[in-house]
Amino acid sequence: MKVSRICLGTNNFGGYVPEQGCAKILDEALECKINFIDTANVYTDGRSEEVIGRLVEGRRDDFVIATKFGMESSPNDPNRSGSSRKNLIWQLDQSLNRLRTKYIDLYYVHQFDPTTPLLETLRALDDAIKSGKVRYIACSNFSSRQLEESLKISSEHDLESFIGIQSRYNLLQREIESDIIPFCAQNNVGVLAYNPLRAGLLAGRYSRGEPPREGTRAFFRPGYWSQLNNESNFDRLDKLKTVSEETGVSMPKLAIAWALRRVSSAIVGASNPAQLEESCEAVKVELSDAALKELDQI
Repeated sequence: MKVSRICLGTNNFGGYVPEQGCAKILDEALECKINFIDTANVYTDGRSEEVIGRLVEGRRDDFVIATKFGMESSPNDPNRSGSSRKNLIWQLDQSLNRLRTKYIDLYYVHQFDPTTPLLETLRALDDAIKSGKVRYIACSNFSSRQLEESLKISSEHDLESFIGIQSRYNLLQREIESDIIPFCAQNNVGVLAYNPLRAGLLAGRYSRGEPPREGTRAFFRPGYWSQLNNESNFDRLDKLKTVSEETGVSMPKLAIAWALRRVSSAIVGASNPAQLEESCEAVKVELSDAALKELDQI
């Protein structure tokens, strides 16, 4: 399966981006030759999937649609969270209905579930592929050891295996460089980076000593701001600004281009088409050795 290097992240669809705005962003995605849409059953309580379902109706085959299951979707029902066969089957049917599609191109286990045997989850995912409801499977937020064990079980039991892993990765959060990236390179597993702009910080959308501007992710989600708003982050952001000025390349394009050197695709969100267009231009950015050295030292 071939996917664009930029993937459209939609965790704000059906939330602070109205559906009309989502439609414009999706049209821009096609203009930018993005074929890959990433969502999850829990994004905006399922509204993200619903909006995508309405917007892609009639042009479903133009897109690769990825969604996820496994995080809690109903606090009153313990069987509607985790990676059990029961929850997987139920959540898959719910996602198919919301997305108005007969199949999911890439179905993720959203997070590792220590209460369910991996074999149970992988057998249920294998059955989902055999049923025609899923094309490929992947995991998200797994450690390299959890991914390695998953691949081992799939091989031992002749089951479909994970073809990719979605992990947080950006200039400020680089933990996966030590284990996940090299492991995946050795085992032919794709790495998809989420949060490559660190919730907009690396795009220059926040300023030191000032509250988040209206329309930014941290404005709508105060929890993000508590994580972003510290002197260390803004000191490192100043270094990124320096590289941007030296190279004449915007900060978001630099940050995404840097990430794309090590991962298969970068998942980027947008609140308007212009933001998405700028992110897409990152695939054309060629970084000099000097610029790469400066970025690596941030």
